Amino acid sequence: MRSFNEAVDYYENALLIQHSIEDKWHEGNTLIDLGIALRQLTRLEEAVTVLRHAITVHDESSDQWGKAIALTTLGDTLHDNDQLDAARTHWRQALSIFEKLGARQAVEIRVRLKIPEAEKIRRPQLKVPDDAVALTECGHG
Repeated sequence: MRSFNEAVDYYENALLIQHSIEDKWHEGNTLIDLGIALRQLTRLEEAVTVLRHAITVHDESSDQWGKAIALTTLGDTLHDNDQLDAARTHWRQALSIFEKLGARQAVEIRVRLKIPEAEKIRRPQLKVPDDAVALTECGHG
């Protein structure tokens, strides 16, 4: 526990510096780390607040990857707090971003959402040309 408390202090100090120099990218990532540390300390409401802020910061800096990580972490935290519908909502948002980015993390999110891997594969329907149907019917296929 002591190390997570130290981490919270470290992240809060880092945030002061990052915010003062308007370093949004690092600020967003540090907010995620702070949220994780607070979650480990079971300070779940604080973690939720911090992670929502991380999503906003990543949104402001157009960092979709960071936003997806923050959404995933927020979903995990809400899940730990028995807010299952809210968790699924945030995981779905993260999944959408990870899929757009072609990121392998989409698989991890599908597992959280219990979406079979086969559902993600949307195979195009093949249209069989009329000529092929006629050849098959005549015994030529």
